Parts: sequence; structure tokens; C-alpha cells
Amino acid sequence: MTRLLKATFVAGLIALALITNPTAQSPSYHRDGLNVVLDNLVTTSTDGVTLINTTPATVGVPVQMSPRLRWGGTAWDTDDSVSREVSYFVEALPTSGTFPSATWRMGVIIPGVGTVYPIEQTGNELILLTGLQLPASGGINFGTTRSRILAGVNGNVILSDSTGIHGMKLAFGNAAPTVATCGTGTISADSRNTSGTVTATGATACTVTFNNGATLWGNPPICTVTLRTAPTTTPYISAISTTAFTVSGLTAGNVFAYHCLGSF
Repeated sequence: MTRLLKATFVAGLIALALITNPTAQSPSYHRDGLNVVLDNLVTTSTDGVTLINTTPATVGVPVQMSPRLRWGGTAWDTDDSVSREVSYFVEALPTSGTFPSATWRMGVIIPGVGTVYPIEQTGNELILLTGLQLPASGGINFGTTRSRILAGVNGNVILSDSTGIHGMKLAFGNAAPTVATCGTGTISADSRNTSGTVTATGATACTVTFNNGATLWGNPPICTVTLRTAPTTTPYISAISTTAFTVSGLTAGNVFAYHCLGSF
């Protein structure tokens, strides 16, 4: 046979009756697997298993959504000492309009939370994706000849062309940089390697030391400095490396902001 539909249920005569009568409305429960084999399809898209709601939509009820395909398991709740079910499912939610369409949704039912939809897709567009986590060595490629996004190490994001040779690096770091040779100057707590604010107190030069800069930058970054207070001198970056940069020509009490980007 070029096409074989093989369904094996070990649940007795009730399951067998449901196979021979696919229009049966009562739900069935069985404890055996379902094996569907359709051979010799070559390149022809063919339904293997169909879940469909055949109730016609009307003006008053313009949408009839599909049944779910649901996977469920259980896990032990250590707080309440009880077994709880956690399920994933997929479904299609039609949309009424001049050109009816549908949204394909993947949902998860979490005890104590309810139903969450981490992925939704309408047409060719992925319109919702929450909690995306890629492998440490993974990245996002926009086709084979477009830009890509990589995360080389923790605290580092790389934006590059398709070859990975040209681009820029954002080395945020995992904590605020530190300042030295800056009198009693300080750096704002929300500062990172890529940007921040420094107050020069009792000094005309400040050295900002990057957080894990040698590992994150790779090459000396390109940094710019902008004064936040009225200048009486012209500050400039007098030295820069993968580990730190120094701003000279300051007036004691100046507040300056910096922005740094890395290159390959």
C-alpha cells in the first residue's frame, strides 16, 4: 500500500468503535500510542492528523477557533506537597474580516499563573515572542547574507555583517566601571562600560577603568565625552585601551558623560 493509516489502540472495543466511527462525539481515553504512517508522499503536503472545528461561523458568532493539540505532564510542588499538571498546547484562532485570517498560538498552562502565550504567529509574521533564550554559542542571523547578532561572553553583544568580520561591539560589562586619579570623583551607579556619568572632584583628569574590559572589548573601543557642566577648559581623551580611558583637560567639579562602542 502506498498510503497506510495504521492506528493501534489497546483499549478494547470502545477505542475500536471510535476508529471505525470518526464522527463519534464522546471523548475517549486510552493508554496506548497512536502511530500514523503515510508513505510515498514525496513533496506533496498531506494531512496526517487533523483537528478541526467544522461549526460554520456566522454574523452573530464570527469566529470558531480550532481544538487544541495539548501535551501535559506533572511535577511535584515542593511547597504544597502535591502533584500539579503543566501543559503546552497549540491552537489556531481565526480572525473575521474582509480577508479572514488566523493566528497560530503556542500556549503554556502553569499552575498558579494560568495560560500564557509565549509564541503567536499571524501570516508570515511572528508577532509575539517572550522569554527567548538561545544557546551560549548561538545568535540571530537575518538570512545568510544579512546582519547578525551574537553574544560572545556575558556582558557583551556583537552586531556584525554576515561574514562576522565587520561590525560593532557593545561591552556593557557586569558592573559599573571604577574611576581613579580623579581626586574624590565618583561615577554614577548606573554607569556601564558603554556609557556613564563621572563627576571630577578636585582633579583635572580622570581615568575610567572598564569592568572586565580586556575580555569584553577585544580591541580598544571608540569613546566620546560630553560635558554636563559649563566648560572653562576643553576636555579630551588623552589615553585609551581595552582596560581603561583617561579624560584630561577637565576643570575640578566638571561632570561629564561618556559613550563607548567597540569595533572588530
